[in-house]
Amino acid sequence: MKVYLCSIGERTTEICRWQLERLGFEVVLLDKKEPWIEKYRKFINLADEDCLRIDADVIVNKNITIIREQRVDAYMVQFRVFDFYRNDLWTTVPVLYKPQAIEIIKRNFSNLDPDRPETSAWRLPEMAGHTLSL
Repeated sequence: MKVYLCSIGERTTEICRWQLERLGFEVVLLDKKEPWIEKYRKFINLADEDCLRIDADVIVNKNITIIREQRVDAYMVQFRVFDFYRNDLWTTVPVLYKPQAIEIIKRNFSNLDPDRPETSAWRLPEMAGHTLSL
């Protein structure tokens, strides 16, 4: 499964990347410093199958491998993780994207909030009833 690792230069980027690769994920690093909406657009245009999008400040552990086995009907799934910068558990990335979500987002990209594209994608009317938080 591909993981799109989004970084703005966090010190934890290489740790996160190494851990994901060690756990068998194919990592696509999106590390150009640019507005979030542009980075999100790149991710959406690259993604074409079940995949994860994760921020580089999340240190993954072996439990992330259960994501590959998730058999849910939801198009987008977010998870509770330990966020390094918040120093706390948080419902956030990684976010599992199904192809149905990617297509809905592509069709509605102009409707996304430029400051909070992923959050506004989650809230698109077509996504209603197709999202899940674990």
